[in-house]
Amino acid sequence: MSKAMKKENYNASLRDGKLTDKYVKEILDVFEKPLRYKELEAQEKKSLNISKHLARFPLYIISGNKSWQGLAIGFPGNTADLTTGNVGTPFLRMLLYPILEAFQAVSEKYFNGNANCLYFMGVRFPDVFLRKFTLISATIPHLIILTNDLAKTIRLDIPKIIGTRKNEHSESYLQANLCSLMHEDELVIPDGRKPFKIKHISYEVQTVEGTEKPERLDILGYDVEDGSLVAFEIKGECGDNEFNNLFTQGMEHRNWLEENKMAIKLITEGSNGSKIDTTKRVKLVLGACRETVPSIFRQLKEAALKKDKYMQISFVQIIKENGKVRLNPISYESNNPSRNA
Repeated sequence: MSKAMKKENYNASLRDGKLTDKYVKEILDVFEKPLRYKELEAQEKKSLNISKHLARFPLYIISGNKSWQGLAIGFPGNTADLTTGNVGTPFLRMLLYPILEAFQAVSEKYFNGNANCLYFMGVRFPDVFLRKFTLISATIPHLIILTNDLAKTIRLDIPKIIGTRKNEHSESYLQANLCSLMHEDELVIPDGRKPFKIKHISYEVQTVEGTEKPERLDILGYDVEDGSLVAFEIKGECGDNEFNNLFTQGMEHRNWLEENKMAIKLITEGSNGSKIDTTKRVKLVLGACRETVPSIFRQLKEAALKKDKYMQISFVQIIKENGKVRLNPISYESNNPSRNA
């Protein structure tokens, strides 16, 4: 079989009804009260002039909350089915404008032109797959990606603290301690401009696609005052090369979280939850077991703030003391070491 034919396997399997709908149906659980969903029947799809290729997908009307109402598209199949090796670019291009047209038709018919959200639902979507739909995210209010992988990595519990002298400066030990503090009480981030308090949501949250496995955010929290999500990336005792990746890794995870904060809110507390405010920028906190961070971190931070003046990036020192951890302000390595980050 040629490579070109192989990449049309998904289209053929979808047409022949060979793809499992198990994962799509599991995701539908996130549309709980006040949200509700209704699957479009074949006749309704026809009346909306939905293309034959898009009509093969399960389509749902999401209602119950004006801010979250819109159209949901289920992508059947398992992780192997939805790889870019099986879903070819020509097929994805055939879906682009039909999806836009379907969203507009649903908006007019069911919401008087006021649909706000387009949902993609599936077990997992490779980054290459999602990049094909960049145009969609620029033409509708919200494109929300809901995956089984993400739902499974939202851990509302906290990691267990296993205290030994050998691991007390490891990332897992520090992570468990910080999660415990955030869960039991509000953890104060000693930002130089204005300290803020965060509470725990989850840990090891799947974010961007990695070379082998999806990358994970160390700690996910929220600012108790303004409701913004907080990406908290940490480093335990490690070499300089690994430590220097802290900023770029943290920014990558923070940017992913910014793009997917509505999905995070929906999965963790539902559309009517009051803890998370998706209109607020995601904050980034970078923690390390060091007294200083490289001066280049200042340059990287300043460059990031030039692009987005509303972004907030904080550096903190993680200190282990009497079996627990606490946070201190941290300085840059420079001629003025007293200047806090």
